[in-house]
Amino acid sequence: MAPTRLRGKMLTAVFMCQPLGQLLATLVPLIAIYAAREHLPQTTAETCDADCLKTLDIIWRLVLGLGAVPAAASLWFRLTIIESPRYTVDIVRDDHQAAIDVNRYFYSGDHISTRSFDPSQHDHDDEIHVEGTNESIHPMSIMEPDEVSQPPQASWSDIVDYFWHQGNYRTLVATSLTWLSLDLAFYGLGMNDYTTLELIWSNNPNQTEPLYQSLLANAWQSLLIVSLGAIIGNILTMISINRLGRRMIQINGFFWLFVLFLVIGTSYRKLMDTQRSSVLVVLYILTQIFFNFGPNTTTYIIPAEVFPTRYRCTAHGISAAFGKLGAVLSQCILGWITGSIKDNKTYLLV
Repeated sequence: MAPTRLRGKMLTAVFMCQPLGQLLATLVPLIAIYAAREHLPQTTAETCDADCLKTLDIIWRLVLGLGAVPAAASLWFRLTIIESPRYTVDIVRDDHQAAIDVNRYFYSGDHISTRSFDPSQHDHDDEIHVEGTNESIHPMSIMEPDEVSQPPQASWSDIVDYFWHQGNYRTLVATSLTWLSLDLAFYGLGMNDYTTLELIWSNNPNQTEPLYQSLLANAWQSLLIVSLGAIIGNILTMISINRLGRRMIQINGFFWLFVLFLVIGTSYRKLMDTQRSSVLVVLYILTQIFFNFGPNTTTYIIPAEVFPTRYRCTAHGISAAFGKLGAVLSQCILGWITGSIKDNKTYLLV
C-alpha cells in the first residue's frame, strides 16, 4: 500500500536494516569483549587458561543468543501487520477482507475488525485526496465488486503468456544476472573473514598480540570497513532514489565499483605496505558505499517493483537465487585459487 512517491524510499529503508543489522552484530561482541576484559589475558592466546576459555564460551553464546531478539521482534511484527490488500484482491480473491484492510489503513482510529465491519458505515461519497495530484482514492469498502478489475490468476498458461509472449522474461533475466554479478563480487571480497581484514589493515599474522587486543581490533576493523560504508551508501540511495532513478543508481554503482576494483587490483601489493594501508582501507570503504549506493540496494528494489503481484514473489526469489549462486561461485573460485578445493575435495561439495 506504499504510495508511488515513497515506495523507493520505503524499500531502501527496509534494505537498510541489513547494514544496521551488521552494525549491531559488530557492536554486540565489541561490548561483550570490553565487558569481559578482566577475564581475558593480556598476553597471547596460547596462555588462555580455563577461566579465559569459559569467558570466551560465554561471549559467543551471548552473541548468538541475542540474535534471537530481533528475529522474535520481526516475527511479531509480521504476524500482526495486515496483509497487502493488493495481494488479497489479486491472489486470494477476497475483496471483502481487502476492503477491511484498506479501511484499517485509511481509518486507523476506527479499529475496524472483521466481525464488526459493515460497508454501510461509510458514506459512499467519502474520498481521500492524494497530496500533489488531482486524483481521488476511494476506500475499497465503497466500491462495488464489478468495479474492481482483477488480473488473471497465476497459471502455467498465464506464465507462458506473461514471461514469453509478452517478453517479460528479459526483465527476469536482467534482474537475475545483475544480482548474480553483484554477489559474485560482494561475497568474493570476503569481508566477513577476519583473515581478509588482517590483510586490508596490514596486520602481521606472525606478530603475537594480547588476545583481548586482537579480538577488540577485529571488531573495530569490521565495523569501520563493512558497516560504515554500507550505511552511508544506503542513506545516499534513500535521498536520491526518486531523483536519479533505480536504473541510474545501479549503472552508476556498477561503474564506480569497476573503477575501484581496477585500482585495488592493480595497486594491491604496493598498498599492502604498512605506510599505505590506510589508502587500502579507504578504498574498501568506498566499495561498500558504492555497493549500497548502487547494485546491492537496487537489485533488491527493482524486482519488487517491476513484476505484477501474482509473480512478484516468485520472480524476486529467482533473482535472489541467482545472487546466491554468484556468492557460491565466488567462494568456490577463491577456494580453488587458494588451494582449498585442491587439497580438500569435500569443499566442492559444500
